[in-house]
Amino acid sequence: MKKLMKNIILILTLFFLMTNGIIYYLTKLSEDKRIELSLKSHIAKLSTHYDILMHQQKLTADGVYESTMKKAGVIELLSEAYYSKDRGQRDILREQFFQLLKDRYRRLKKKGVLQFHFVFPNSYSFLRFHKPDKFGDDLTGVRTDFDYTNRTKTKISGFAQGRTSHAFRYVYPLFDKQKNHIGAMEISFSSDVLQANFTLISDLHTHFLVDKTIFDVKAWERDDLILKYTQSAEHSNYMMTMTKKHSLQKCIIDNKSILKPILKNIREGIKSGKQFSLYIDKIIDGEKQIIALAFIPVLGSVDKNILAWIVSHESDRFIYTTIKNTFYIRIVLFFILLILFYFIYKTLHQKESLKQQVIIEVEKN
Repeated sequence: MKKLMKNIILILTLFFLMTNGIIYYLTKLSEDKRIELSLKSHIAKLSTHYDILMHQQKLTADGVYESTMKKAGVIELLSEAYYSKDRGQRDILREQFFQLLKDRYRRLKKKGVLQFHFVFPNSYSFLRFHKPDKFGDDLTGVRTDFDYTNRTKTKISGFAQGRTSHAFRYVYPLFDKQKNHIGAMEISFSSDVLQANFTLISDLHTHFLVDKTIFDVKAWERDDLILKYTQSAEHSNYMMTMTKKHSLQKCIIDNKSILKPILKNIREGIKSGKQFSLYIDKIIDGEKQIIALAFIPVLGSVDKNILAWIVSHESDRFIYTTIKNTFYIRIVLFFILLILFYFIYKTLHQKESLKQQVIIEVEKN
């Protein structure tokens, strides 16, 4: 009997472990699928709002371009300045051009426009409204979107890096009344505006990661940068754009510690060049929360290389609840199975004991 009961115990134990393994596997599949769906929703949310905001910016930029071209004196002054060989005369025309459009630029800044910039066909800067005293520098090779528009005489839009800032830039070719090409006009929006609109529209915290290699390494420490950068917590090759909404303590120092367990996954995701999302446990005000991170690549306007990433951080109660409920389900099923197998064992043990008693009684008689 002892040998038989040992075999029964072994079989029941193996079956108990196998059943719990199957339960763990099935609940893991369900948990992973639900988490995957939730993470995809974060990517979809970030991507949708990004597309909407980009469309809004395009409509604004197109409207500014069309209204500027219709304003009396704009094309005439720019054309005269381009063909003028006298530096003094060109300076006078530049001042007149500035006075003609300065009120317009003041209104554009309220709409989030970062730069209102005019260049000649050789990509030499004629007038930067954000820095009217800086002009005449050659932007060939520095601003490839200007190079593209001046070469092809077609408009181009997208993300591009300048000497002192990155921006979402809309560059339009300019022609005089005789259809002669006389330069290009830029209307650009800072990533600050994009991030502010994300917060305003969807209450979504975002920040911008810019590839270090898109301008000279010494440039990160320049005092004349329009946007301020610091080493990001997510990736050593990317700098984070700092705005008034971003705290150095929270976004860099704290996140370096919080994101440490998933830094490898982030590096792999960025290396893939595709949008991705993942999550991490985080303690906020003494309470454990799940934070979902979504990453969307931002391509350069000309070469279409990945120059930056938009990153969102958002609390996810669904993933938190899914993980918690899956744990409770496993615990409950474990004890149910434990009780069930205990009763099976007791039943078999009692049955075997009765059988043995019957055999003994028979032998006595």
